[in-house]
Amino acid sequence: MSSPTIAPHVPADGDTPPPRRRSPAAALGTGLLVGIAAGVVGLLPWLTTDRRLPLQNLWSEQRLPGEMPVSLLPLSQYYVVPVLAMMLVGAVLAGLVVRALPRSGPALGGAFVGWLVVALAASGQSAWTVAEGIERSSRGEIYLYAVLGALAASLVVCFVALPVSARGSRPAAVPWLALAAVLTGSWLGVFATGFGHRFDESSRLAATSSHWVAAALVGVTLAWCAARGGWGSLAAAWFVGLALLWVVPAAVTAVGYAGGSARSAQHAPDPIRDLASGGVRVFLRALEPSSRTLGDLAVALVVGVLGAVLARAITKRA
Repeated sequence: MSSPTIAPHVPADGDTPPPRRRSPAAALGTGLLVGIAAGVVGLLPWLTTDRRLPLQNLWSEQRLPGEMPVSLLPLSQYYVVPVLAMMLVGAVLAGLVVRALPRSGPALGGAFVGWLVVALAASGQSAWTVAEGIERSSRGEIYLYAVLGALAASLVVCFVALPVSARGSRPAAVPWLALAAVLTGSWLGVFATGFGHRFDESSRLAATSSHWVAAALVGVTLAWCAARGGWGSLAAAWFVGLALLWVVPAAVTAVGYAGGSARSAQHAPDPIRDLASGGVRVFLRALEPSSRTLGDLAVALVVGVLGAVLARAITKRA
């Protein structure tokens, strides 16, 4: 006795066919492309310049700015924060795109590998360029180790920020997203000015107003966090996000002071101690409330509260 033939189901008019599940290989490939693209986007402020390594205080020979070798990162004591900003913006961007994908498991691995390829390629080429040109002396070795240590620290921060922004809970992701939002101000500043090579009025205006964009992005991050979750974890996340908006710019100012004073401190009896104590003084002074700091906090709070109310309303309707 033959078994009955079952006709294939044909969706009726108006029926929605079931969504096709993407294979793990396709998700992995998508994530890889996302990671590579995000890594390149993060480096855009530097890649859109002539990519000449900044002048180094301890270079082995005298050179003009246009004679410095090409480098994929502006490794210098003056650009520690912009390098971290470029790395972190790319890493967090990759994580957020992966978070929005329907199947983020394999995509996260691909995105991490893709971003890591870009980050390590840029870091390795730049480190090799600096190591080849720096003077062969104890001072040169200390400088090289300091620059490479700052670069390694930036990579470690990004190693955590990318997966947490992609898969972590919203309150857990807020500190990393808020840090990236604050450093986006530095990213926009060097992008607008071409690392100090553009002096027109529009570039100057964009650079000076970039901190408002950073504050608004922190507010968006807080609103996104408030869309779901308990009030206790949300309050802690909001406190951390706003604290970062206050503390990180002060730390950026202190790091800039230490980098700019490194050359003059070489002749001090204890240069490291002098730089550290001076950096702490600048940091504490920058922490004092100012119109700019209070304005940034106000912008973040207003955007965060309004966005949270809207997000909660949308979540309840869904």
